[in-house]
Amino acid sequence: MKQRNPMTEMLPRFFFAGIVSVGLNPCALADPADDAFREGQALCQQNRKAEAIHAFDKAIKLRGKDVAFLRERGNTYVILGDFKSAAGDCGRIIALDSKNEEAYRNRAWCYLKDKQYAKGIADADKSLKLNPKSELGVMIRGLCQFFSGKYQRAVDDFSQAILLNPKNAMAYANRAMAYEKLGKKKLAQKDLERAKSLGYKET
Repeated sequence: MKQRNPMTEMLPRFFFAGIVSVGLNPCALADPADDAFREGQALCQQNRKAEAIHAFDKAIKLRGKDVAFLRERGNTYVILGDFKSAAGDCGRIIALDSKNEEAYRNRAWCYLKDKQYAKGIADADKSLKLNPKSELGVMIRGLCQFFSGKYQRAVDDFSQAILLNPKNAMAYANRAMAYEKLGKKKLAQKDLERAKSLGYKET
């Protein structure tokens, strides 16, 4: 079987929700924090991500407990490949809301990308405790397990992802990789064929 890197083929970009709009009464007085935030959004849309970070910094300095501001800056850090800073913004969101499942899941993904697999597993566990049916949470934990060399646990997580979504091609492809590491060639081949039937393409 052709060797693959499941991390690079994992999932479409899903880190944070898309652009967040701040709902304001048009008759209300201008707010410097909202103005800076909108400036950051505009700069992101112009692909001027580094400048956007500075605008979000200003917004957060003015209103540091706004989750939308932290979320959008974290998203921008991810696009820039600065996963450590993105994880930091996830942590700030968690400090404001300890039951924010998305923030735990997103930080787990940052840890995965930063190769801090034990931390990724711990955050994925917290995310899944809050939302046991999170397909993304299970996938992230499975990848952390895989890269930690815990191949059977990775199989278990990818199997759980398949139960949550039987049409998850990447779950089958990644489980095939884990089976291969366990020496279970027939199961690996079967999963790879199933992944291909669902649209997965080997690279």
